[in-house]
Amino acid sequence: MSAVIDLTEQKFFRLTVIERAGNYQTPNGRTAAQWLCRCDCGTTKIVRADGLRTGLTKSCGCFQREQVRRSCKTHGHKPKGESPSATYISWNSLKSRCLNPNSKDFKDYGGAGVKVCDRWQGEQGFQNFLEDMGERPEGTSLSRFCDSGDYRPGNVAWHTPKEQGAEKTKKRLLQPQKKKSVEQIAA
Repeated sequence: MSAVIDLTEQKFFRLTVIERAGNYQTPNGRTAAQWLCRCDCGTTKIVRADGLRTGLTKSCGCFQREQVRRSCKTHGHKPKGESPSATYISWNSLKSRCLNPNSKDFKDYGGAGVKVCDRWQGEQGFQNFLEDMGERPEGTSLSRFCDSGDYRPGNVAWHTPKEQGAEKTKKRLLQPQKKKSVEQIAA
């Protein structure tokens, strides 16, 4: 059995060692030291010595929770345990219908060649979308101009249902008209 190194009053990331807290049994049957530590947040926790020395244990758990919170809701639109914002739902929906073959609308969007610009995808995708589009005004949804083209800055806007209908009408008017056959005209 090796001698225990006294870690009292040493600081390991957010943890300050207060006192020895006995031993724990390792899976291979050896015993190892545990230490009572106070985290910078004020919580006390018993921590294994090897976790402190290797840096595997950095806090009482608050550091990891902060990292998860920071990565999941830096924009504040998808707080954990709460409903996402209307803006976030619109962004997520446009990605789904263009990128997810399992989406019920994929055939009319991604399957028909409609794409989402690179800026609105990836780790910063929502933040870039929010910067480009702003908050979704109540009573609107995302609409592409003339109901065509890709989802990208400059080709989409927040529209009311009436404005979306007008965009669809523009698309029909801009499409080349099929010539009617003599039989169709006579009918």
